[in-house]
Amino acid sequence: MSKPTFAYFAYGSNLLKERLLLRNPTAVFRSIAKLEDYKLDFEAITDPNLSRWHGGVANIVEKPGDSLWGAVWELDNKDLPNLDKQEDIYKGFDVKVCYPGGQKVICRTYKIDKKGNPMYDKRPSPHYKDVIIRGARELQLPNDYLDFLQKIPDNGYQGRVPIYEEVMKKLGAKL
Repeated sequence: MSKPTFAYFAYGSNLLKERLLLRNPTAVFRSIAKLEDYKLDFEAITDPNLSRWHGGVANIVEKPGDSLWGAVWELDNKDLPNLDKQEDIYKGFDVKVCYPGGQKVICRTYKIDKKGNPMYDKRPSPHYKDVIIRGARELQLPNDYLDFLQKIPDNGYQGRVPIYEEVMKKLGAKL
C-alpha cells in the first residue's frame, strides 16, 4: 500500500534538492513545471539582517501573461508540517502547473500575502540567490529562465548565513 502524498511546487531555495531534503526527507523530484499568470519577485518582510537568508526571499505575485519555472516534488503527507514550518512566513495554497509535455498538475505552493516593508532592501543575499541558481541548474530549467535568475541583483551581504552553510555542507562544497 502506498503512502499518502502531495505534490509541491517549489520556485525559490527549494529548487535545490539538498535544500529541500534538509527538512523534508521524503521529497522526490517529479518534473520541472511552469506556473502561468504569476511572476517571481522578492520581499523583505523583516530586517534582512534578522532573516534566515539575510535578504529578501522569493515570492510569487499574480501577473496575467507572465510565468515562472519551478520544480514539482512529491512528499509524504507526514512532511507537510515540516514544509509548513519551513515556509513559516508564507501562506500555503494550491496552484495548477504545467509540465513541459503539457500535463497539468495541482500542487501546493506558498506565497507571502503581505507586502514587504519598503524600508528594507528586498534584494536577495548572494547566498540565497546562489542556492536558487544551483537548483535551477540542477533541474535544467530553460536557459532563458536561468539567465533571468542570474540577472537578479543581490544585496551584497558578505556575512555568515548558517542555512547556506548547512546546504553547502550537504552538497559537499567548500565555503
